[in-house]
Amino acid sequence: MFINSYDDYFQEKYGFFRPVVKSEMEKYLNCGILRNGFIRIRCPECKEEYLLPFSCKDRCLCPSCTAKRSVLFADFIANEVIEPVPHRHLVFSLPKIIRPYFKFDRKLVMMLSRCAYESVKEICQTLFEKPVMPGMIIAVQTFSDNLGWHPHLHALMTDGVFDENGKFYPLQHISLSYIKGVFEQEVLIGLRMKELISEETIKLIKSWQHTGFHVHHETRISAGDTTRIEKVASYLIRSPISLERLSYNDQNANVTYQGKRDVYNFHPLTFLAQVSLHIANIEIS
Repeated sequence: MFINSYDDYFQEKYGFFRPVVKSEMEKYLNCGILRNGFIRIRCPECKEEYLLPFSCKDRCLCPSCTAKRSVLFADFIANEVIEPVPHRHLVFSLPKIIRPYFKFDRKLVMMLSRCAYESVKEICQTLFEKPVMPGMIIAVQTFSDNLGWHPHLHALMTDGVFDENGKFYPLQHISLSYIKGVFEQEVLIGLRMKELISEETIKLIKSWQHTGFHVHHETRISAGDTTRIEKVASYLIRSPISLERLSYNDQNANVTYQGKRDVYNFHPLTFLAQVSLHIANIEIS
């Protein structure tokens, strides 16, 4: 019913129906069902056994599989990727006026990570006056508290830079306003080059006291604090949906989602359309 009614009721607001939405939803519906396959687990000592159904291994829709992926990702980042140096957790946000461009053209989302990294790299190279490089892991999240379209970036970055010989130089101070300014410029130029916005729109945005671009410093992590690194890393790729917040009312046939402050009610098909926004186009193994 959802797929058949999508073009008539949801395409204008949520964009055209992407094939990946159908495949990801079907995988989620088949997740954890014994008739779709399972393995038998048996203890060689006590002989107790149970059946473990196959999971869908979905990376953005299934809360259970995403939670497992998040834990494995966090362990990999903390123990095999990052160097034992201080880190920061930064969040990059966009103004509402340009968010729809990234909803209707998902390839643009990839541009945001590059813009965020370039903004940090520029300030670092300006501070040290040589070609140094910060380390960064960036994840794009597209959901808000009510599951609406809100593209923003979470970045785990080194609180310092590396030179060409791998020597680390800690940052004594970093200007978030400078990073925001460069990030803003990079994003607006990128959209202008693709002819999605005009020079007039850029001037309008820059004329506002608060442009809507924002860079927020969430936390600083000491060198060697693997627990905090794992916590931030797992947050980077968290699922947009929390099953603990989700409920269904049989009497009025409404889906209820508990936000941090407010409660949101959806028609079931509208809820599916809302969730489909956050299914990424690119499949990552």
